[in-house]
Amino acid sequence: MRSYINVSQRNIEGTLSHIHYERRIYSLASVINKMIDQQLSQISEGEKPEIYVNRRKAMVFADEGNIDHEGRNSIYGQIVQQLKQLGPSDLNNFRKKNVDGRIYKINFRGEGSIDAGGPFRDSLTNIVAEMESGYVPLLIKSPNNRNDHGSNRDCFILDPSSKSPAHLEMFKYLGAFIAFSILSKSPVPLNLAPTVWKQILGQSLDLNDLMQIDAYSAQVLNDMRQYSDALSDEEFEATVDLNFTTTLSNGDEIELCQ
Repeated sequence: MRSYINVSQRNIEGTLSHIHYERRIYSLASVINKMIDQQLSQISEGEKPEIYVNRRKAMVFADEGNIDHEGRNSIYGQIVQQLKQLGPSDLNNFRKKNVDGRIYKINFRGEGSIDAGGPFRDSLTNIVAEMESGYVPLLIKSPNNRNDHGSNRDCFILDPSSKSPAHLEMFKYLGAFIAFSILSKSPVPLNLAPTVWKQILGQSLDLNDLMQIDAYSAQVLNDMRQYSDALSDEEFEATVDLNFTTTLSNGDEIELCQ
């Protein structure tokens, strides 16, 4: 069936791709996994370059209260800078098809490490810790995480204020690490909120998704909806204090637009 489905048409109503996508929850997991494995078997693997990282440099930079906005001093930044030097083949290194696959062979300067797999895994753990601490400014705690309220209290979302060229480049490689995790079936321990995964898959979001990351805001919107149904326009305006701004998940206040 896969050969008859054009996945680029999944958002076009009436196409076989759209019908299959809308009813994907009814597909057997074994069938889906078989299709994925067949696709993965056709992907060629990339090289495994040698990377040198100074973890002490990254630690000192962080201990001084710095944030690695340029992606040069953190462990993640040092890795990205060296991968960039590989040129057009830099993302091919993330193509690994088994759980023992490694994107790179890593050497921790001054630590005498020999990468037989352990140091590479350590580097992934270090990268996640840098992102979830805010040292690498790509992720922020979800409102539910910050408020210790609602579901998914351990989850992180993308930082909407990180949009400089350096940030976008770091996001590109974050996507590559996620792709590596999927291709190799070797989890990278990122606690991303369900809404992030839905957006990656191109799925639409609704109020239930907001509840998953920001229960307080979702409740406010639910209350406003109930008020608007129960009250006249005059009563609604008198009861609800409205302004045409909203606060983003990172705390920035922006104007609403149509």
